[in-house]
Amino acid sequence: MQVTPSRIFLLGCFGFLAGAALTATGVPTFWLSWMLLGGGAIAISLGYPARAEFGSSRYATVAIGAVLIGVALGMFRTEGFLGELARESVSRFAGASALAQGTVVRYPDAQIDGTRFLLDVRNIEGVAASGRMLVFASRQDEVAYGDAVSVRGRVRLPEVFEGFDYPAYLAKDGVSALLDAEEIVVVGRGGNPFGRALNASRAALDRSALEVLPYREGAILKALLLGDEGSMTDDFKESLNRSGLRHIVAVSGMNITIIVGMLMALGLAAGMWRHHAFSFAAFAVTVFVALIGLPASAVRAAIMGVSLRAAPIFSRRGSGVRAAVAAAAVMVAVSPLTLTRDVGFQLSFLAVLGIMFFAPLFLRWFVRLPRWISEVLAMTCAAQLVVLPLLIATFGKVSLVAPVSNLIVVPLLPIVTVWGFVVAAAGAFWLPLGTLLAAPLLPYLSLVAFVAEHAAALPVASLTFSSALFATLTFFWYVGLAWIAWREARHTPRPIDLVEVSDSQ
Repeated sequence: MQVTPSRIFLLGCFGFLAGAALTATGVPTFWLSWMLLGGGAIAISLGYPARAEFGSSRYATVAIGAVLIGVALGMFRTEGFLGELARESVSRFAGASALAQGTVVRYPDAQIDGTRFLLDVRNIEGVAASGRMLVFASRQDEVAYGDAVSVRGRVRLPEVFEGFDYPAYLAKDGVSALLDAEEIVVVGRGGNPFGRALNASRAALDRSALEVLPYREGAILKALLLGDEGSMTDDFKESLNRSGLRHIVAVSGMNITIIVGMLMALGLAAGMWRHHAFSFAAFAVTVFVALIGLPASAVRAAIMGVSLRAAPIFSRRGSGVRAAVAAAAVMVAVSPLTLTRDVGFQLSFLAVLGIMFFAPLFLRWFVRLPRWISEVLAMTCAAQLVVLPLLIATFGKVSLVAPVSNLIVVPLLPIVTVWGFVVAAAGAFWLPLGTLLAAPLLPYLSLVAFVAEHAAALPVASLTFSSALFATLTFFWYVGLAWIAWREARHTPRPIDLVEVSDSQ
């Protein structure tokens, strides 16, 4: 294998991710990171020949140096983030009733039983404090992104429940304490104008989705568009888990990939060149993510989905993998604990890799189906194939009815997502117009609820695994997938563009 600049870059990104993951586990890495940085610099200086062309075996030393430096940088970034968490002072008020003052730093998350928002704390009881709290408030408390607020309530620490490490999950956002609000006073409106405009747009779409449709269907549309499951009941979420449909009510990398592909196909049908069609699709997705308020899940999904669709544009083997890994490295650099503590990130990343390596295989299986169905099914099967062990690890069970329920629901998902955005936007502008346009959506969203609830009610809808059996099966599962991917790579001259393959059917 030739050692090229792009492969050196890829190895450096992998090194960065490995360094971040190792440090996030709590292993002391301060001196090790400096040793790796020095070793990497020496390796590059020794292995970088003055006149040798890339591809020379002498560049293997440069590649090793890139990995070592990448690992060191990942360690440095994560150490810095963990150091900031260690300096927080809000958790020492746990168990007491206190008055906290600070700024709302994210769009409030409306739930059935109330509202949650992140508070960047400035002081508690008049004493300077640092850190973030997750505030639980009633739905009547009207707060918005950028507001300066005073919140009185009881401070408590997050706890592990039902095997879920809630403290670790919150730590990725810098949250170290919870605050059950008893009284909230907005003392000022702030935040940058752009951020407030985006969050106002998201709030309008949020309200519109619930107003233009019956509540249950509106909650599904809200989750589909905004990645916000707060309006769905816990029982319905469990039905989605058991039926294998939980992934559709989220702004996932797979869903964004499907939407980008659909928009590219639309551009090609309109006579655009491939580069122009891709640019059109990427721009449309960027606008969509901005208008729904730039939630972290949507930004992550958009980066992953666009990275995957960019691969065939370069017409080079592995370009999609490099783009996806580079995107992951950027996201981990912004939030270092995302890699190990954010299941949404892990699912999106694995789903995109699954589509890259296995969608062409499934496309050959579904070659006799209409192309718009075959592509969606191929990507769905490929993504589910790779994320299955992580889903089992997260939810403790695997859905046995997922293939059938996904076959019923998923083919129309990209069309519904795009039309759902149009409906929510129209409803935000004028409610009667949104209600009128929502009529075609109602049967599909009702079908999602019907399939989820009835499939989950079957006696054999899901299977629970013991930890030992799960670990063994996971190992052999990924070994088998690696072997299949290797065989596919030997017979595939370059990454397959799903739109291109579909057009040839």
